[in-house]
Amino acid sequence: MDFFSKQDQARRKTGLLILYFILAVICIVLVINAAIYLVFQFTIIFFEQHLSPLHTGLASWFSSPISFMATLVTVMLIMGGSLYRLLALSDGGVAVAAMVGATPLSGTALASNEKILRNVVEEMAIASGMPVPQIFVMENESAINAFVAGFRSTESVLIVTSGLLKQLSRDELQGVVGHEFSHILNGDMRINLRLIAILSGILLIGKIGEWLMRGAKEAGGRAAIFLLLSGALLYVAGYAGLFFGRIIKAAISRQREFLADASAVQFTRNTKGLAGALYKIRTSVSGSRLHSVYAEDLSHMCIGEAMPLSSWLSTHPSLDLRIQTIDPSYMGTQRAKKIIQRRKATGYSETVIAGNSAASMLSASVGNIDGEQLAIAGEMHANIPNLLKQNLYSVAGAASVVYALLGARTLSGDIQPRVNDLLPITEKLNQRMRLPLIDMALPALKRMAGEQRQQFLSIVERIIKNDNRYTLNEFVIFTIIKQQLSAAAGRADSVKYHSFKPLLVDVQLILSMMLLCSGQSQQRRQRVWQRAIKVFAGADLPMLETTVLPSQISAALGKIRQASMWLRKNFIDVCADMVMDDGIIMPAEAELLRAICESIDCPMPLLAASRQETA
Repeated sequence: MDFFSKQDQARRKTGLLILYFILAVICIVLVINAAIYLVFQFTIIFFEQHLSPLHTGLASWFSSPISFMATLVTVMLIMGGSLYRLLALSDGGVAVAAMVGATPLSGTALASNEKILRNVVEEMAIASGMPVPQIFVMENESAINAFVAGFRSTESVLIVTSGLLKQLSRDELQGVVGHEFSHILNGDMRINLRLIAILSGILLIGKIGEWLMRGAKEAGGRAAIFLLLSGALLYVAGYAGLFFGRIIKAAISRQREFLADASAVQFTRNTKGLAGALYKIRTSVSGSRLHSVYAEDLSHMCIGEAMPLSSWLSTHPSLDLRIQTIDPSYMGTQRAKKIIQRRKATGYSETVIAGNSAASMLSASVGNIDGEQLAIAGEMHANIPNLLKQNLYSVAGAASVVYALLGARTLSGDIQPRVNDLLPITEKLNQRMRLPLIDMALPALKRMAGEQRQQFLSIVERIIKNDNRYTLNEFVIFTIIKQQLSAAAGRADSVKYHSFKPLLVDVQLILSMMLLCSGQSQQRRQRVWQRAIKVFAGADLPMLETTVLPSQISAALGKIRQASMWLRKNFIDVCADMVMDDGIIMPAEAELLRAICESIDCPMPLLAASRQETA
């Protein structure tokens, strides 16, 4: 899977979505105009009025002032409804979780199945080089279903039903989580959220029709008949909108589900996990159908059908076809097991990206996880000291882990004693464990209120400034923390830059910091710099020799994050080439590269510290 091309395809698909939206609006406008025409013709006959403009044919009606006003009002209502919902969802996945009433899965007092899900999500995040998504549970849903939501791959939430938690095994949970991570890495989430907003506008007409029909009950005489007829026609037009909305969802979603299924198998190297989860949906009494009033809105986002639909309007391929595609032998095996049951009832290695690999191989790994990396992530997760794990799931504890990773020793109040308990562990911690721990701490840190976040970030920045130097470890930690806890985190980034020309100062700053943190000699830094900076349209910029402020680095990465996917790929290639200059990828260098990738929404899977020299 090519992460960069998939992300670009997802952005281009947004344009296709807009085209579908325009076509749907045109169709609805035609239906509305026809409905109003019929209402007025009925009014003339029923009330015995003689209004000459209304005796014209339907074709002439569309050029009349009344038709123009009806069209204008219809378009404004649809656009207004869509914009209102888009603004309501501007906070991304957290806003969707709040909309459906899902509760966060947080803290340490979790049931065993909740702990298993959190462990699986954390392992998948570690393997893929992504921050750990916040997990929410729809407590009142007994069906087996799940979906991810968010505008950015590094700021997402995973929402699951309680039925999924209770009914699936660990392998099946891993298959579902792999499927959902594929939607994150393929850029599907942004499309899905915008699709919710678009469909809200389209469905608004039908809701107005319902309101008019309810109003007819309170009105009397001929006015009630007029309201009832108008409401009924608008309601029918609303159903036309619903029909077009379902066609749009089916057109967008079906192939994405096949791709997500295939990616889940690639990630886990286990066909039985996802196939087993789909089979349980198929055989479960509650299936995957949601009772939420937002089931229609969410139907294209879920792993299984959220509501009953005819096959040609379905947002998902049939379960049988999906299972057959994943594992052709699975259905037959399950049938055989049932026959046998009836008869019985009656009688720490690592994936190495070696030094002799081309730098472009590292960017090619972005967004791709394989089974071996997932196995490594599972081993890493299991080896995290218990005291650190216990602290990761509360706000105060997660903050203490971050302070300990930065080596804080002069914090005020009751914070420092808690940090002191962790320092002996973090000081001996393997370098490659630092970034996964930060990613695992993020869900708890994101529960901080705005003022609490700012205070936390200020303490982190003060710790970094205390020794008047900016180490590579501090660079990695602050870069991720600052980006993930900023006020704009979770909101969609638009692509603003299609060339490096307006980004040269930002590229200069980041590449300079990488070299300053590398510990290489001055002569070697200059040689690497000259080779790297020439990639950017032959720019002749000097390397910065002085340490810059953490806030400057955060701002520079924020601008690079708004570049096109292909520019970001080229930037990662240059960063990887700098890291691999000596033919060795040290643990600290690997984590630095992963931190930069994560900060520009291009999560890179686990890298190993290869000590083999290039050929």
